[in-house]
Amino acid sequence: FSGMKKVLSKTGDYAFVPGIGVRQINNLISMSIGYGLSWIAIIDDDPEKGGKDSKKKFDEIKDFVFDGDADKTKEKVRILDGIVGIENMFTHNDLKLIDSSVKQDSDKTKVVGRKRKVLFSKLFFEKVSKGEITEAKISKTAKDNFKKAFDFIERNFVKLNKSS
Repeated sequence: FSGMKKVLSKTGDYAFVPGIGVRQINNLISMSIGYGLSWIAIIDDDPEKGGKDSKKKFDEIKDFVFDGDADKTKEKVRILDGIVGIENMFTHNDLKLIDSSVKQDSDKTKVVGRKRKVLFSKLFFEKVSKGEITEAKISKTAKDNFKKAFDFIERNFVKLNKSS
């Protein structure tokens, strides 16, 4: 997300903290609340399991952070419908910009490798920062996927900052 923020020239005053799995997100939310930080959670989907983990986590946040208020939760938590793993927001050719040896597969998380996700993300950010990966090189698919997420973030951070 930080790399795509640069690629898409997004200038909002916000940063990203990787949650390293939907099950860990409560800790980040609690820490943000404790430090008085504005926060938004972007959660990937898990449709092969019927969306159970993502939906369950959304409901947990709704119940424990927003006292059951679904509308308030929807302003702070976004499930990326149909996107299993952030890597699946990209195309195979996008991933090849990071590592030319990646294999072709419909599941980009599998291509990257669950244990390599953090490294892959770091390499992406470094290549973006060095100008090796630019908006012109990224697929329309990836740009559209990330633009939807950024629209949500920016729309809801504007609300947060006006109410603060």
